[in-house]
Amino acid sequence: MRKILNIINPESELDYLISELSEDNYTPFTYVITEKPYKSSDIILASFREISDKRNLFKEYDFIPFIVYGQISLISRAFSLGASDFIKAPFVLDELNSRALKIFNYDRLSIKGETAFFDLSGIHFRENSISLTEMEYKILHLLVSNKNRIVGRETFIYRLGLGEDKSRSLDVHINSLRKKLFFLMKDLSEDNFIIKTVRGKGYTINTQFTCG
Repeated sequence: MRKILNIINPESELDYLISELSEDNYTPFTYVITEKPYKSSDIILASFREISDKRNLFKEYDFIPFIVYGQISLISRAFSLGASDFIKAPFVLDELNSRALKIFNYDRLSIKGETAFFDLSGIHFRENSISLTEMEYKILHLLVSNKNRIVGRETFIYRLGLGEDKSRSLDVHINSLRKKLFFLMKDLSEDNFIIKTVRGKGYTINTQFTCG
């Protein structure tokens, strides 16, 4: 399944890259060009200037990984703004492909030699797929990105944009996600819960699973 690469307001120095993308059918993604991030993106490519000028906007979409390009002197500042990766400009299509594939590989769960992949469209395991809501994707991505760690309720509430008065809705989203994971992978897990509750602390991924 090809991913969607969202290029934000590409600078003229990316004209060569866009030309290559238009002609290359072997990249792992289909590209679109927009003025701001949108929810259907699997990965975002933006200049340092864009993420610096629109930092609040990018924060709203922090569940979508984004690669920043620019001068090497900007690398530390880019990561401080939440970049998933940084490419020194100019760069070639092969480098973008390899960086994107590395990021895509984070969103997966493996057990007993089998792997489930997930993205904004849903969870894909063997020949089956089941859709995910945006909130469910954010939760699973956050848990997988913090394998072997407990993600506290406060972290979820902050990262998902839930107010204190809506914290109970977190339980609803997690229970729905648990059911979907169990439906797809129930014959592999010895435990009914892939997402484990740590009483008084938060949630974590069952240690039977390998992430990324």
